[in-house]
Amino acid sequence: IDYTKQFVNNATRRDYQVGSTFKPFVFTSAVRYGSTTQDGQTITADTLYNGDNKREVVGSGGPTGYAPANEDDVDYGDIDVTTATDNSVNSVYAQMAEDVGPARVKETAIDLGVPKNTPDLHASPSIALGPATASVLDMTEAYATLANHGKHGNYSLVAKITKDGAQIKLPDREERQAVPRGAADATTSILQSVVDGGTGTAAQAAERPAAGKTGTAEEDKAAWFAGYTPDLATVVAVMGQDSNTGVQKSLYGATGLERINGGGYPAEIWAQYTAGALDGRPPADFDLRLEDGADSPDDSQNNPQPPDSPPTVPTTPPTDAPQDPSPPTTPTDNPPDLPTTDPTADPPTDLPTGGPSTDPGPGDPDGDPGDPGGDPGGPGGPVNG
Repeated sequence: IDYTKQFVNNATRRDYQVGSTFKPFVFTSAVRYGSTTQDGQTITADTLYNGDNKREVVGSGGPTGYAPANEDDVDYGDIDVTTATDNSVNSVYAQMAEDVGPARVKETAIDLGVPKNTPDLHASPSIALGPATASVLDMTEAYATLANHGKHGNYSLVAKITKDGAQIKLPDREERQAVPRGAADATTSILQSVVDGGTGTAAQAAERPAAGKTGTAEEDKAAWFAGYTPDLATVVAVMGQDSNTGVQKSLYGATGLERINGGGYPAEIWAQYTAGALDGRPPADFDLRLEDGADSPDDSQNNPQPPDSPPTVPTTPPTDAPQDPSPPTTPTDNPPDLPTTDPTADPPTDLPTGGPSTDPGPGDPDGDPGDPGGDPGGPGGPVNG
């Protein structure tokens, strides 16, 4: 929509649901706190959950009344956490959020980089399915922290400054260990599996080791792919918006496709962008320090690389970043490949965005599992992905 009608930067607006790109924060939190299932088993990549459609979430006090649907109402039966992540199984992740504790999941997301004032970031089991409306930059900052082995840094759009031919030293980049390295690396491991054989296989077109997660908002109003290589974290959001009024609209039927999910255009854009942004740089392997039960999908990808060299990542605005004004505008391509400290600044046109794959149609297993029409019920609102 014309900039005279929409004054907000699409990369920093906070009014589109992030969908299942939020699920990795649940697993990170589970490993961080050594959480257990309702029957006392420690939650790892291998832990079995019941993935049946509309399975009611059970808490310490019994059934909670919340029973989210899986995309296309698929019953998965007993599956491990890796498989549930590969297929973005809502029923598993809603139960995991309850097992970990929704308040802890929220805390972990905030520590990773999601602003605490993000709309619809509620501590309920539905938090796992992504009703929160974090910005593209917010999500990139959080995924950058995972890529950086749990270290959270401050980023800037400025890469270097020169004066009279001499380079001026920029302020040192401060980092803090936001979550334990083991928790971040365990999450990277299962997100590699999503790219290797789950809903994010289109991201393989980047032809580099990659980890990522697909996401779809309620009613297909937005489709996301959030991912990273060892060097670069990028988030892509394709959003539905009426170009005349700025009102959010469904992506159903866009470009002639029945549905647009995170494994389609967002993952394709991510792959294309990543391949171009890293062109000329040798592919790097992930250096993961995994705990028991968090086996990497491919041990060959664990060749050491400097563990503390942070990925080139765009960062999200501070928690008090201005929020999107009136009519919803669509956050499009995501955060820049250069971090930013000014949430209102227009990101460069070459920001990281990308990802392979074609849009999966309804029922397509490569589609980002998100029950079209939304995840039924649950505090925090419906979401799929």
